[in-house]
Amino acid sequence: MPAQSYAPADAEVQANLYSEMDYMATLFPRAYEIHQSSGEITAGELRKMQGELLSGQLANARDLVPFYRESLAAYRSGTDAFSALSRLPLLDKATVRSSMIDLCSDDLDPATCRSARTSGTSGIPLRILHDESHLIRLHAARLRYNNERGLRTHYKMLMPFQNWFHGWIECTDASIGLARVAHFGTPGLDADRVAELVAKATAFDPDMIFGHPSQCVQLARALQTSSSTRMNPKVVVTFGERLLPAARALMADVFQARVADTYGMREFGTIAAECVEEQYHITGERLWVEVVDEDGSLLDDGQAGELVVTNLTNQAMPLLRYRTGDIGALATEPCPCGSPHKTLKLLEGRDLPAIELANGRSVAIGVLTRTVREHPVERFQVVQYAPDRVEIRLANTGEPVDLRAIAEAVARVTGPSVAVSARLVTTDGFVGSRLRKHVDAIRVSEDTPTPSGPVIHV
Repeated sequence: MPAQSYAPADAEVQANLYSEMDYMATLFPRAYEIHQSSGEITAGELRKMQGELLSGQLANARDLVPFYRESLAAYRSGTDAFSALSRLPLLDKATVRSSMIDLCSDDLDPATCRSARTSGTSGIPLRILHDESHLIRLHAARLRYNNERGLRTHYKMLMPFQNWFHGWIECTDASIGLARVAHFGTPGLDADRVAELVAKATAFDPDMIFGHPSQCVQLARALQTSSSTRMNPKVVVTFGERLLPAARALMADVFQARVADTYGMREFGTIAAECVEEQYHITGERLWVEVVDEDGSLLDDGQAGELVVTNLTNQAMPLLRYRTGDIGALATEPCPCGSPHKTLKLLEGRDLPAIELANGRSVAIGVLTRTVREHPVERFQVVQYAPDRVEIRLANTGEPVDLRAIAEAVARVTGPSVAVSARLVTTDGFVGSRLRKHVDAIRVSEDTPTPSGPVIHV
């Protein structure tokens, strides 16, 4: 694609992406070494490794992380690390937001850390620091998952219909197996330009398609109506949104490939990924997952409760017993696939539903939230009262908020059949869930009272 086809903003995005890939390439040798040395591992060996990592993490948090200094003062290496962990209080997003400095290690090296910003789908975006140990273990786990998906090194990965730029970008990502990665984005492009990018993606001939379910479905539907040669990937990997059965079936039919879903958070990366049995296996070589009841007490395997995650490797900003707000249960039996990594059943939580419209059309919540997030807002919620009535609620943070611009942007997505409003509210104006966490989208009855606050209707 000629260079002049990129808008200036996209040229900057491209340069930043290449720079980040250069840095990640320096981590590949260590990630590959960990991957190669891990080999076959039994459940007992995995548990021993987790215990050693956790012991080191607790000692590090006690000695170097102000937030944990008092609660871990009595911890001594050699004692039961899992028991010590279970006595720590749960960590929620509000605490991470208010105590970020105290949660960071006094010994962190900014030159070897990367900052990640959560997407805000649970309400308020957070800033998280990841050190090289976390990144290396994350990449080693991705190498393992890719091997299980039939991919080695030098494969091609396509990330379709990105919303953060328009055009086409290719780069080599050494950190995940010297993969040739192609991104394409279509915001603001006309139908002919979109068709051109889909044709370019087809010619790219990816081994893996990687994206949100809504993005992969959009690609599948584009191929259904295109005269281009069909893609022949080995696997389609989805993340970030709930993969519904109909979407899985469509992708499997169009791409004639296995569809493997993943569950994760920006705070940790992939938490669990589907095996060939479509069971979610926890990334146990770097994470420890617990299930707790509403009072925070540990539940036995098989019992459903809130998922709580501990990062075993990120010492720059340890997140110990972090509340995800998601509901699930740990399996009581090994998976038939033979993996030693425990399986997780997701029951409720990071399900980004769709707005179902009166004309039968649906709009993915992920599309709406990304539309709102393009504006300078800190916290928001999409509330659907009826198929033809949607309200965007925004936190009143004291900064100017253009309610009309936000409402009109959402209305362009939902179409003229939906009445859209945007309203400034206080914290009490957000609708909570029974999980006591903010949800980015919720359905309520038509007669639910609306909160007070400035509102614009379009």
